Amino acid sequence: RFGYGLGSTHVRYEIDPRYAAFEDGTPPAGSVSLMAKDEARPIMERIYIEHSRPRNLMLHRAPQLWDARLRERDKLKNHYAIYRNDAGEPRGYVQYTTKWRNDGGGTEPGPNQELRISGLIALDLEAYRGLWESLRKHDLVSRIIWQGAPEDDPMPSLLLEPRELRRKTLDGIWLRVVDVEAALPQRLYGDRGEITLAISGDDLCEWNNGSYLLETDGERSEVTRTDRDADLTMPPRTLASLISGHDSATQLARAGLLEARDEQALRTADRLFATSYRPHCPDGF
Repeated sequence: RFGYGLGSTHVRYEIDPRYAAFEDGTPPAGSVSLMAKDEARPIMERIYIEHSRPRNLMLHRAPQLWDARLRERDKLKNHYAIYRNDAGEPRGYVQYTTKWRNDGGGTEPGPNQELRISGLIALDLEAYRGLWESLRKHDLVSRIIWQGAPEDDPMPSLLLEPRELRRKTLDGIWLRVVDVEAALPQRLYGDRGEITLAISGDDLCEWNNGSYLLETDGERSEVTRTDRDADLTMPPRTLASLISGHDSATQLARAGLLEARDEQALRTADRLFATSYRPHCPDGF
């Protein structure tokens, strides 16, 4: 209602680890070890920074945000597992809790624990598989829940029975661009080129209304106001979904959410605003 557009989605998994076998049974070459929080934290921070660098919408985590993420809640102990490759280099981590599922609060025998993942990041597929293999080895766990998986998470492509994930897609970040000229240069672009964008109907941030020339080499960009005819014209909520990479210009045009000068303008926008990864924000705020 106030110029917000959907910037990202995330995925929820709920799976019985006994039915989480990978289609390819080749075990990862590295190993997973549990670590105390103070030992694991600097490793996790380095992995997170490297993972987030090429992705849209992942927050810079200040020390206070890390404190909040690692704080124990509901009297449940956090566990921190680090994956190291066969050269001993840390390549991924998972943070999780476990609890008994019975209502009485006891510890009845049998596989009746619930394991909740609150953070899982891997820098390569080997680390990703290694972390999941370690979670599957919890023989008292009958349900693994991961609420914040990225939309392009590879798990559905890896499992022998991907329906066992009970995958649900949920809305993630709703984004509002309050300064178009400042916001457009803040992301990486998919290619070299230029395009003119016109923003109209922004009644709350009236300074945004007008046309902007975006010129980029992919990594560095310049944005200036211009009198050129617009290649694309859109309201602020459409810009939010476009700038995050959640929706392509062609998708937005088909939904009637932007107007394009011609088909060539749409192809140029799709090329420039393309992302290597789906936008994702694992932090709630």
